[in-house]
Order: sequence, then structure tokens, then C-alpha cells
Amino acid sequence: MAINNTLEDSELQKKMSNYGFPQKRVLEGKSLLEQLQILLDTQEQHYDERSDLSTQLKTDLQSSREIFTDHVKVAKIAFRNFPDTLRKLKIQRVDRSTWDWTLQAMTFYKKVTEHAEQMNKYDVSKEELEQAKVSVEALLVLKDRLMKKKGTAEGSTRRKNESVKTLRDWVREFHAASKLAMKDNPQLLEAYGLVVKAS
Repeated sequence: MAINNTLEDSELQKKMSNYGFPQKRVLEGKSLLEQLQILLDTQEQHYDERSDLSTQLKTDLQSSREIFTDHVKVAKIAFRNFPDTLRKLKIQRVDRSTWDWTLQAMTFYKKVTEHAEQMNKYDVSKEELEQAKVSVEALLVLKDRLMKKKGTAEGSTRRKNESVKTLRDWVREFHAASKLAMKDNPQLLEAYGLVVKAS
């Protein structure tokens, strides 16, 4: 409001120019405001994207874990007479920690495809196992994307906060100058959004 009203009113421009805010400096303030708006929009976009990725990852993790757990149950039956194979598959128990069980699943799917014929006897095809492996790999990629997006979002917040500080300093100085410039006619301060008490 202060910036636009000053730029649109020649009387206000003249008064502010006498107190250190010529048109060029007012335009600098307008530029700071526009830059801040861009940063706010960018920050919002990054946080929205981060939220979308987080939701997708949560959904995909749940789906993959259910499939992995089912495959582990089948494998324990399919290889119950092959203790060495069971040991190599590392499925004595499914880890609770999200990224521990995901890594466990990667090991499982890499090794179980070598024994796909045995799993096929229990209605789990090699194609199904390979698809499950691809899904787990996709989880790791999605996790990486989410971590990068988190860093990007935090960076955008930092840049926005720096921009807010710069603009706040400019506005503080502008308001101080405007109070001096309008001391003979304080009602003009209302054009800047400053409340003036009636005398």
C-alpha cells in the first residue's frame, strides 16, 4: 500500500524524496516486495511437492511391505527343507524399521529370483518377484527424491526469511521517513496504512 500510493501520488513522492526516498528507492522497495512474493510462491510449491512425495512414499511403503511380507511367508514354506537358502534370503524375521525392512527386501528379491521355480510351485511367479523388486527399488528412489525435496524446501524457507528481513528493514526505514515527511499533515500517513489518532 505504501509503495503503490507513493508511486501514484506526486505530492507523496515529493515529500518522501526530501526524506531519502526518491522514486528510485521506492521502486527498490517494490522490487523487494515482488521478489518476496516469488519466494513465497516457490516455497509453497516446494512444500506442496514435498507433501505429495511424502504421501506417495507412505502409500507405496505400505503396499510393498504387505507384498514382501506375503512373499516371505511363502518363501518360509517353499524353502523349509532348504535351510541354506533360507539363511541366504535373511528372512528369519521382517525388520520393523522402514528402511531396514526395505533393504532386507532388496536382498531377498535379488536372491530369491535364483530360486523362482520353487516359489512358482506356491503360485508366486518369477515375474511377480521381479515386479516386487522393482517396486522396492522405486521406494529407495522416491526416498532420495523426498530427501532432496526436503532440502530444497528448507532452502527456499531460508531465502524467504532473508527476503522478509530485508523488506522489513526497508519498510521500517520508510515508515520512519514518512512520519517525518508528513509531520505537518499526519493524515497523509493513512495512505501508508498507518493509523493516525484524531487530534
